[in-house]
Amino acid sequence: ISAFTTGDRKLVSAQDTGACAPAVNPGHTYTVTGWYKVPTGTAAPRFFAYYRNNTGWVYWTQSPIFASAAGWTLVSWTTPAIPAGVTNLSVGLGLQNAGTVTMDDLGLFATG
Repeated sequence: ISAFTTGDRKLVSAQDTGACAPAVNPGHTYTVTGWYKVPTGTAAPRFFAYYRNNTGWVYWTQSPIFASAAGWTLVSWTTPAIPAGVTNLSVGLGLQNAGTVTMDDLGLFATG
């Protein structure tokens, strides 16, 4: 992101009905993992999560901000419990400020 006023930019899994956005169980939590690197002091990445319900895709929640890290850094974040009526989950890393983030090996795992 070279300039920033409002909003964010992110790379999340495709918001489909199961091929890339896996089915989830209401009441369960899920852990998102990923590797990232950021030129020191230039950006503050975080995970973003969307869910699908009977009305379509909805922005849901986001993780705390992760520290800038010049070297590859593994982070994880566990979502809140999935709300009733939710069928699928889409997650990814992004920025809410100007800067650069490189990411790799994102994962989504049922907790427990």
